[in-house]
Amino acid sequence: MSDEITFGTWLKRRRQALRLTQRDLAQRIGCSAITIRKLEADERRPSAQIADLLAALLEIAPAERPAFIRFARALPGAASVKPPESHETSPWRRPQTLTTNLPSPLTPLVGRERELRLLQQHLLQSDVRLLSLLGPPGVGKTRLAVALGHSVLDRFADGAFYAPLASVREPELVVAAIARAIEVQKARQSVEPSLERLKQTLRDKHMFLLIDNFEQVLSAGPLVTDLLEACPSLKVLVTSRESLHLRGEKQFPLSALAFPAAEQPATALESALECYPAVKLFVERAAAVKPDFKLTNENAPAVAAICACLDGLPLAIELAAARVRLMPPEELLTRLLSAQGGPQLRLVSGGPSDLPVRQQTLQNAIDWSYHLLSSTEQLLFRRLAVFVGGFTLEAAEAIYMEDVGARQALPLHPPNIIDLLARLVDKSLLGLEQQGAQSRYVMLETIRQYAFEKLRETDEHEQVAMRHLAFFARLAEEAELKLRSVEQLAWLKRLDAELDNLRAGLDWSQAGGASVQRVENGLRLASGLIWFWYGHGHLNEGRQWLERLLSNECVQTAVHRTIKAKALYVTGFLAWAQGDHQRAESLLDAALAMGRDLQDKSIVASSLLVLGLVYNAEGLSERAAATLAESVRLYKALGSKSGTAHALRNLGTIHVHLAHYRLAAGLLEESLALSRELRDDWSIGGSIFELGRIARALGDYERARMLVEEALSLYRELDFQRNISHALNELGYIALDQNDLRRAAALYEESLNLSRKQGTQWTLADSLYGLGVVATRRGAYAEAQSLLDESAAVRRSMRSVRQLAQVQNRLADVARAQGDLAQAVESYRQSLHTLRDLKEGKLILADSLAGLAQAADAQDQPARAIQLFAAAAAIWEAAGVPLTPVERAETDHTLATLRQVLDEATFAKCWDAGRALTSEQAVAYALGE
Repeated sequence: MSDEITFGTWLKRRRQALRLTQRDLAQRIGCSAITIRKLEADERRPSAQIADLLAALLEIAPAERPAFIRFARALPGAASVKPPESHETSPWRRPQTLTTNLPSPLTPLVGRERELRLLQQHLLQSDVRLLSLLGPPGVGKTRLAVALGHSVLDRFADGAFYAPLASVREPELVVAAIARAIEVQKARQSVEPSLERLKQTLRDKHMFLLIDNFEQVLSAGPLVTDLLEACPSLKVLVTSRESLHLRGEKQFPLSALAFPAAEQPATALESALECYPAVKLFVERAAAVKPDFKLTNENAPAVAAICACLDGLPLAIELAAARVRLMPPEELLTRLLSAQGGPQLRLVSGGPSDLPVRQQTLQNAIDWSYHLLSSTEQLLFRRLAVFVGGFTLEAAEAIYMEDVGARQALPLHPPNIIDLLARLVDKSLLGLEQQGAQSRYVMLETIRQYAFEKLRETDEHEQVAMRHLAFFARLAEEAELKLRSVEQLAWLKRLDAELDNLRAGLDWSQAGGASVQRVENGLRLASGLIWFWYGHGHLNEGRQWLERLLSNECVQTAVHRTIKAKALYVTGFLAWAQGDHQRAESLLDAALAMGRDLQDKSIVASSLLVLGLVYNAEGLSERAAATLAESVRLYKALGSKSGTAHALRNLGTIHVHLAHYRLAAGLLEESLALSRELRDDWSIGGSIFELGRIARALGDYERARMLVEEALSLYRELDFQRNISHALNELGYIALDQNDLRRAAALYEESLNLSRKQGTQWTLADSLYGLGVVATRRGAYAEAQSLLDESAAVRRSMRSVRQLAQVQNRLADVARAQGDLAQAVESYRQSLHTLRDLKEGKLILADSLAGLAQAADAQDQPARAIQLFAAAAAIWEAAGVPLTPVERAETDHTLATLRQVLDEATFAKCWDAGRALTSEQAVAYALGE
């Protein structure tokens, strides 16, 4: 056997081993027997197609076929090899000298394993000939494309070649650039290569061609199609910031590297962050300039925030990481966040000097794309920078509507905007996302800052910002109505998506030297978002925007009074929701007076409604009921079903507090019917919730749980955080009444976390109260004292007198359970004094009397104990309210003990005496007056 094995020799042996004649083999692969004879004689080499057919027919393993094809298509004589004996039957299994001019990167590819794998799969599909790798500046297209070329090099018999077009500006020079890459004119340096010569050279080549930076010569795209049609074994990968829009083109949009979400806790450990590709890249590049740099628990949050700040763009991250040799990540982050527009972009600069100029700073990378835009595209691109967090087509149209009455109209008109936006999407300067039934355009923040700097260089910045503010003010006013309708869920999602734009508009409305028009639009915007601020847990933010705007000097003198009156009402509403009742009352009184002066019944009705809620929170339930009844009448006169339903529900709530359960239920059912007619899930949930509270008060715990859980389900669907907290607390009370302490604690804890996050004082105090009762029943008295003390402090700050008396009773329970009867009696007496001044809260009063009865029994005062129990029982019976199972068990046990101490006649005499007392007399007796 010869020491050398050529392809021809191997082919002949393999054909004979399969018992095939040359004619048999030729027929099976579709060629002539003469072709097979010449192949076996090494007089010619097979084409790529024939080599591929031979690989399949001769049963070459799929994984080995690329190597087999290279072996088969080598020049005659050059394919000989002296293989190890074990490889005689597969001579292509040997080290190959692969033909390529692909650059060899000096740094490893980081974080692109998934994309590289997907690109490999796409590229090696038989029906994919042209693959375009698309993405914004700085996203790492070239680096990934080169890595792809190296990874598939052994799959192309004639090599892989890199043709950079960064310096090419004229489309007719593209052919020459490709030719230089694959050295077509090597033999004839004086002849400029033509497309035909290039086709002829590549016609039989099984080759991979990477054409880099095609965006500035897009009109040369058809020559790529011509080349592929003429060269059936050629595959082309193009990197570009814009699609070539060619037949057969398969697009692969390249996104930025994944980075930790903005919500990542500041205490996140490095082990939880190092798995993100953006963080990995930062750490690797930082270590390259500062060898002792490591990701630690201390610097990991800053590194993660830097990656998020830079949108996960590899170029920006690499440039920022290089700054670690000058400052730690924490300082770098501070500088990035404090910078605006250009300064931030200048901070991510100073790339390696051997890189192309466009890759040495992020500014240069985006400049490259900007200067490829037409003047109209540049104009649109600049103006879109006013949007933060993306925008809809409707918003873009509003921003670019032609000026009415202006001396010079804006050159853009809405019908053109769709096409212009599509061009910017194609050029990777915008992204397009589908959010439900609506499309949303997004711009990377780093690119937006560049565009914003360009906008500020023009004289149109203020005009565009004013249009942005006016559009979102109109949107907020529309949302105010939609959020009390069947469309509320869709509008909540829309406002969530626009939150960054809403904040940007509000910020602009009160920037230094704000005009009256800006302040008015700001007030319209912040006021229109009333239900969004309230329902989605943005109480602090919404109120702060409004308080700052209302403090502007022009509000007192120039702002339209209707706009001001509504802003006062909304601010008062948010102050009430936060538990700041004193400020709320002041604001609402001002809104009410202004509304009456303007004869604006809507402002009057709204202000009265919230004033009723303030009075109720302060324990003035009778006044609250009268105020809300007036609000109901006004809303009915206005024909406002939504307002009427809202006022009726809150009036029903007042009567729940007053233990007028039958009246309350009627009002709530009326409200519920209107809300169902309007398909207002928020109001439906509110009425159902209050009906659940009535069921609990009447001891129907199963119905109560079912109703409150139904309300909670609606609140969760709408993501109404404050109402979710309320419902969780109420479910906690239901569990507590049934002595299910584990479930009660879990519900209160969930509500407590939400309340602290939202800054909602009312639900916070309720959660603390419930957890305090749970701790008391578990015997954890120190914990109970702490929780109840905090609840009492919150109640005092809110001026919630009735609820404060309730907390004082529970503090008395803690003292009594520990045997401190003097302190217990003092706390019960404090509660009675509070309620006496209030002249309301009879059920809490009965609770105080029952507590003092328990203390009297412990102090060996049986007659006093019986009279106090009897007075409490009279109040419970008058209200039609049964004791909870826990309360009933404790009361029955104490009364049974008292019956053993006193004879039946004495017991009955004391009991009758207690029942005969009025509430005022019972309080006086309890206080020893």
